[in-house]
Amino acid sequence: MEFESLTYQFPVVKTQIEPGLTIVHTAMGDGSPVVFIHGLGSYIPAWNKNLLLSLNTSDVLR
Repeated sequence: MEFESLTYQFPVVKTQIEPGLTIVHTAMGDGSPVVFIHGLGSYIPAWNKNLLLSLNTSDVLR
């Protein structure tokens, strides 16, 4: 599965770290920064419930 084939609920930013290595993230909300990191076998939608609960108090990067 590649990033291009995934559908996300929120706008995403793609950043090429080096040739052949791209990361995808979302950034939204207001307040102190909070970073959600997922591991192998997971992807951005795994954090949707946490994100929605955090938007009023935090600047969320996932």
